[in-house]
Amino acid sequence: MATLSDYYSPPPEIKDRSFMQPSRRFKFQVFRVILAILLFVLVYCTLLAAGVFMLVLFWRLLLYFQDQNSSLLVIVISVAGVLISVMSLLFMIRFVFSQDNEQKPGMTEIKEQDQPLLFSFIRQVVSEVRTDFPKKIFLTPDVNAGVFYGNWFWSLFFPVKKNLSIGLGLLTCLNLTEFKGVLAHEFGHFSQGSIRLGSYVYTVNRALNNLLFHYGIWEMTLEKWKTLVFPVAVFAHFAEWITNGIRRVLLLPYGLINKAYLALSREMEYHADLVAVSVAGTDSSISALRRTDYATAVWQELLAHLSEISRSKKKAENFYPLFGQEMAQLARRYEVKLEHDLPVLSDEEISKIYRPSRLRIGDEWDSHPDRSLREENFKRHYIEGPVIHMPATVLLRNLEQVQVVETGMIYNTVPEAANWVLLTDQEELFRLQAQIVAQYISPPVFNQYYKETGLPEMDFRTVAEKADQPDLSQLTPAELYLTEAIAEIPRLSEAQSSLEFLREIRKGRLKVRTFFWEGQKYRAKEVSKVIRPLEKEIAELEPRVKQFHERVLQYNYQRAMARNPRDGEELLRMYEHLQEMQKKGKELGQIANELDYQVQQASSRSSWPEEEWSQFLSRFRKLRTDFIKMIRQPELAEFHKMKKDEEFETYWKSFDKTRSKELIVGGNLDQDLLKQMMEAMPGVVHFFGLYLLGLLQEILVFQVELYGE
Repeated sequence: MATLSDYYSPPPEIKDRSFMQPSRRFKFQVFRVILAILLFVLVYCTLLAAGVFMLVLFWRLLLYFQDQNSSLLVIVISVAGVLISVMSLLFMIRFVFSQDNEQKPGMTEIKEQDQPLLFSFIRQVVSEVRTDFPKKIFLTPDVNAGVFYGNWFWSLFFPVKKNLSIGLGLLTCLNLTEFKGVLAHEFGHFSQGSIRLGSYVYTVNRALNNLLFHYGIWEMTLEKWKTLVFPVAVFAHFAEWITNGIRRVLLLPYGLINKAYLALSREMEYHADLVAVSVAGTDSSISALRRTDYATAVWQELLAHLSEISRSKKKAENFYPLFGQEMAQLARRYEVKLEHDLPVLSDEEISKIYRPSRLRIGDEWDSHPDRSLREENFKRHYIEGPVIHMPATVLLRNLEQVQVVETGMIYNTVPEAANWVLLTDQEELFRLQAQIVAQYISPPVFNQYYKETGLPEMDFRTVAEKADQPDLSQLTPAELYLTEAIAEIPRLSEAQSSLEFLREIRKGRLKVRTFFWEGQKYRAKEVSKVIRPLEKEIAELEPRVKQFHERVLQYNYQRAMARNPRDGEELLRMYEHLQEMQKKGKELGQIANELDYQVQQASSRSSWPEEEWSQFLSRFRKLRTDFIKMIRQPELAEFHKMKKDEEFETYWKSFDKTRSKELIVGGNLDQDLLKQMMEAMPGVVHFFGLYLLGLLQEILVFQVELYGE
């Protein structure tokens, strides 16, 4: 009979644990946060004292005016002063009574009697990390894990136990030692006394965020009072004016706390990573990080595919066999080695899948370091540890039943899913998934050339009919679509994108103090040191990539002409048509993005000067008209045939209803129509993208036939 020791790898042998002590930088960030909190407390207590003073003052005035038999108006004003003071004080102390819901949507609480092996495993990690066992443990469908509180305010003063959430997707993509390291990371945030201050700061930050930005019962009460009789409405408006003033005063110290806290959060992540290393070893910690990122990308893609399957009113009974299969298939596609059906993501292997930008701009508002920085932190303290390669799902009893429950959680947010057909046959689910993937993945013969470039922009006819072009008819597709040549396409794209950002830094439009280029840190004023060699690199790459694109076109054109001159003409027609549609798609997307931006700007402002509002309405009306005109162009008649698709028809009808109606009524936006339009418009743009993808697939099928493949 298997025991816990069969699943739980022994801890690494570590002679010197000094590397786990909080760093000097960590302590500095703690000091910054404490100073920011003290400033906030000073301002907050001053405002609180002022509120108490006003309450006492108006209360005494009320008693005095009653004794003096003063006029009714004076007494009413005094009563209003008392009530406004009470409302302001309630506003300032409301976060004391706030509480997080322990069981968030999408979570399933699990008990030890149902999953004894998993609980034993977690208990062993807790023992190694020297922290407390979670109060409750929840399963979620996704690729994630986290520790969270229930009533978080009282955790400032009392030892409130933490809850643990574990994603079934995470268990699916990690081996047992990697999973052990992930749990150690989560518990590591709270394991040592010096780190608990970080938890304390987190709790304070949440409380302040609730005070300043939460819209709850207090705000809803005021909104209701503002609609009542005149005296009550005046009182509500005045109370709102006072509390908005309190918010404005508190925003500055809150901003200082938040900025300092986010910097501290990054240090907490680094420290928690070292706790993971001490429990699972360096290699397993790095592997867990890479496999989690890898699985998250697959997860997001599959969720999009599930959405497409749902268009036919079908839903998966068990999503996870498909999830595991897709992780394995992606690895095989990139020739990445599999071990126990999990990808082995060494430095060389991961470079086949991810092409990280050489430019990294530090974000002072980012609470989590990116993967490359975390890996650097792991490698500074190399700890070798034993590894158990079995998948972490072996810890779960009745795995298939658990998978079915968590798959159901994925659909819980879609009420109409209750009436969809349940796909109990895994083979049918795999078949539907394969059909969707076939729309997005070009045939293997192209060696992912079209994945990297789509259809490159050029004058196809001029290039295809060049008099001095080489004879390529004897080449095989494998000799044309060379990996080395194709690899230069994303390299050029990344270099051009990075150059745009760097030029924005040089012009002062992108406000940063420092940035990283190829792992080296630069100050903003040193940006020209990077720009000059990058411009030279682009100047060398551009002609080679351009020549390769032309070579691909000429090869396909020569093949088509050799078969039949009409095929050559048809190929050029298809190229030119797709290029024209790509231009329209780009323009359509730009208009939609600008419309979305304008609406967000309007939503973020409570009041506008009359001239600015008039300018906004004029811009909005023009953008909406441009979008409607473009989507109704006769050249897009072929696109409109997609209305046969049920989901697209729903989007189109919703958008079309708003097209003929005036959104601006009496100088204001009709909010219901606006919401309907902004929900439908991205769907129309999405389906235009699918239309372009269909045109590209037609070209690829045509070219495969030319190759005789």
